[in-house]
Amino acid sequence: MDGGKTAEVRLKRFQGMTNEPVIVQNLKYWAAPRNDGFVLMPNDVEAYRVGPNAFEFKNSNGFMITVDISSKDVQAAAQAASSSSMK
Repeated sequence: MDGGKTAEVRLKRFQGMTNEPVIVQNLKYWAAPRNDGFVLMPNDVEAYRVGPNAFEFKNSNGFMITVDISSKDVQAAAQAASSSSMK
């Protein structure tokens, strides 16, 4: 944000045993019914640089994930929750 003055996250690719990225799969993330796996990507820097809670971490764990969720998933979850509360 703001050219890195306010906040910044820079990830780097984690080298696995091959040239393919290291991916943790088959792991639920929040309520998303589908995801493409956690691509392990340690950070070069993760920072929020303004205000009283400013911080900066370097070389800590990081990951990248793409989740897939639609309104139909939310409706199905709501219906399942309401039917289980009626039992």
